[in-house]
Amino acid sequence: MSEGEEVRFEDDAPDALAVHRRAWSQTDLLEHVASRHLSLGPRLGDRPPAWEVHEASATVRSSSLVDLNEDLQPLGWMARLHDTRPPVVQMAPLPRGQFAGRGWRVMLWAASALTLTLAGMVGTRASRPEEGFATASAFLDAALLTALPALLLIGLASFLQIRLARRFGVRAGPIVPVPDPSILLWAVGAIPTTWLVWPFGILLLPTLPRMDARPWPDRRSLGWTSLSAPVVLVLGGLAMWFAGLLLTPSASTVQGATVSHDSGWFLVALDGLLRTDLAVRAAWAHPLVWAGASVTFLAWVSLLHVPTFPGGRLHVSRLGIHEVRNTQTQVLLMIAFAFGAVLFDVFSSFSVWSLVLPVVLMLTLLMGADRRWPVVLDETVPVQERQHFWMGMTWIVLLLLALPSESPLLAHEDWDASIELEVEDEVLGLFDASWSFEMEVLVTNPSLLDRTVSLNATLPAGWVGQWEECATAGTSCSLELDAGRNRKMTLNANWTGSTTPTAGSFSVLHGDESAAVNLSIDLPSTPSNAAWVLEADAQGQRLCIDVISDSPDQAANLSLGPLPYDASLVWWAGTGTSTLNMTEPGKACLRSVDPVLLQHLAPEEVEIDGHVFALMPPTVQQRLSFDEDGWNITVDGWGAGLDAGGTLHLGESTCPSSTSPSATPPKGQDGWIWDLTVRGSGALPAVTNNDTLVLRAPEVGTLLHCPMGDSTSRTFLIERGPDLLLHAPHLERAWIGHGSLLVNGSVLWGQALDEDGALRLVMELNASMPLAFEVLGDGPGWGIEAPETLEAGLSTIILTPPIDGTASMMLDLIDDRVEDKKAYLQNLIDVRSFVRLKHRYFSLETNYMFFLLYHRAISLKFKK
Repeated sequence: MSEGEEVRFEDDAPDALAVHRRAWSQTDLLEHVASRHLSLGPRLGDRPPAWEVHEASATVRSSSLVDLNEDLQPLGWMARLHDTRPPVVQMAPLPRGQFAGRGWRVMLWAASALTLTLAGMVGTRASRPEEGFATASAFLDAALLTALPALLLIGLASFLQIRLARRFGVRAGPIVPVPDPSILLWAVGAIPTTWLVWPFGILLLPTLPRMDARPWPDRRSLGWTSLSAPVVLVLGGLAMWFAGLLLTPSASTVQGATVSHDSGWFLVALDGLLRTDLAVRAAWAHPLVWAGASVTFLAWVSLLHVPTFPGGRLHVSRLGIHEVRNTQTQVLLMIAFAFGAVLFDVFSSFSVWSLVLPVVLMLTLLMGADRRWPVVLDETVPVQERQHFWMGMTWIVLLLLALPSESPLLAHEDWDASIELEVEDEVLGLFDASWSFEMEVLVTNPSLLDRTVSLNATLPAGWVGQWEECATAGTSCSLELDAGRNRKMTLNANWTGSTTPTAGSFSVLHGDESAAVNLSIDLPSTPSNAAWVLEADAQGQRLCIDVISDSPDQAANLSLGPLPYDASLVWWAGTGTSTLNMTEPGKACLRSVDPVLLQHLAPEEVEIDGHVFALMPPTVQQRLSFDEDGWNITVDGWGAGLDAGGTLHLGESTCPSSTSPSATPPKGQDGWIWDLTVRGSGALPAVTNNDTLVLRAPEVGTLLHCPMGDSTSRTFLIERGPDLLLHAPHLERAWIGHGSLLVNGSVLWGQALDEDGALRLVMELNASMPLAFEVLGDGPGWGIEAPETLEAGLSTIILTPPIDGTASMMLDLIDDRVEDKKAYLQNLIDVRSFVRLKHRYFSLETNYMFFLLYHRAISLKFKK
């Protein structure tokens, strides 16, 4: 308008410009904007709109795409360039409303702080020192040393991820931990700590909004941003884990069943280099261990090649979405995860992997072929070769560094396990100026408690031992062994006997734990044991030893050493002489004219191939007779063998190790009535004036007597028989086996002769018993002065032995458990030690009490 020209309104204004009554569609508008930057081809669809691109140069396409998105951003749209043949540009609305409110994020962080604290409390509850780690409060310790470090590390990873994404021109959200409320069940004690499966206090560490839903300019920005948070969490978590292990006390603080994080191979290797036993100390770990282990495990899982995980986005960045998001890759991933599940033993028991595996498989199955995510605007530009390599290398290194063990969480239900001993199966005695051997014992403390170990080697007679590196002398040694540790101890033993040591066995003890060791001697032929063994066959009783040799065809020459009687009284079976030539190793047996001689006066020495071996007498089973009413104990006492006091134990084989004395049976108004079938163990009470005690026993069984002091314990075989008390030559209730052995009128074993040259026995019975006898022998025998019937009360029997030859007397009992004549005969041979049986025998209907009298085989029976 020229100066001075008048402005016209309303009626004098010009007509408005005419506009087409149909405006452009949204697709037309987007196509028009896109055509300014790209050479578009045919349209491929409207929802969402997409066109083929005819640009010849990839560089031009990428540069044009950047300019296009700058123009589309004010319109609320973005363009994605797909790597197809030909390339396709696709329009999509810019994402809006993805970022959660600050209040929601603060609530999740606060709840995670609480659950992380509870997880730290649960994990260290059974091993927390009395004074605590940092404070006296378990809650504050867990909050300051578990929750706070873990959340600070997660916050640092979130900050670096946001800053790195911003450098690539992308607004990324923060990492927001998702709390695990199930930890409350363990925190309040509703579920045992050893059942803890997910110990982290948080379920997962997602980014809000999801990283897959944010628009990334290219694959390079997606890859490096996806790696940023796992790098911080893995390296920081391992550092906190290792620092927590170093801060863990050296001494055990375990007070009950606990759980621990099993270190992966990297920390285990580091522990092996530093020799700090971190793996053992993890059972009573510092709360910082729980913080480091939690973020490390969650970060490692996030690195797996799973859709929506950082590891899944990394592979899309390196390989492209078309190569990663296809059915073939999906199947390969499923197979790989199944193979990993087998390697990590997922299917054998319920563990943390039982929770991870279903999530991983479900995401792979549902999203493994979905090419919509993650959103990469320019898929046509690959990651540079160098960056492609470093992305892959970083991913592999992180996976290896944080690789968890097969069982990331260990439940220590055997926290108070017993000491274990591991010894050599056999040791060899060598001769170098003297006989000696050396043995190693591995002592292992598998528990989580520091223990004091007391080792005791029960060496055979004649051997003297000493533990190396032990302050105490002898075969007993006490050492301190920390939790989860082992120690190798060496025992040196020397032979002090005047003869050659025999082969045998011994044991190493710690409390109730025992380990047996075979001892062999470096000689061509040796006895297998240092004691005779009493046996019986169809010909009678015999005394045997086993001779072992280096080779099966090794011959051995045996001869007997000095004897306290004429050597003609014993002979090697099969030869009839005191010498024996064995063509091959095996059993060598002696026979005698009198079985009592073999039982109680066995040869003390045997010479084999010029080497003299000392042998102990055979073990003879001691027996006790009880009738149905039991023993009546009065002020006279218990009798020899039991009057030393101590304790009785029915059915036990070893005396109790407890130092606390066993209680005596309760005393009633009429005295004691002690029924061993009801009260199987107790202390022997002292019976004084006007006191009585009735001791009852079952029909069969064993009774262990543990005397006071250092006396040797004895095990008796219980039998049903008469209640007989032997008063003379001394008070004795264990009368079975009482006797004497004489050669040419001289007593070599047992009861001595009185002034008249006879054996006087005074017995007290609780009931009358008829007396019958049978004489076996081949010469003038015993003189017997005995009543026809043993009346209830005291009875005296006078036995005058012959003045020449071998003679023996022994009290014995045969009960009614034998039913026929054949079994009766066998019983006499196997148990009652007859040498020659010439007369008839009766089937047993009642109990028999025997005086077994020998003069080259004589017996006298008393029949009830």
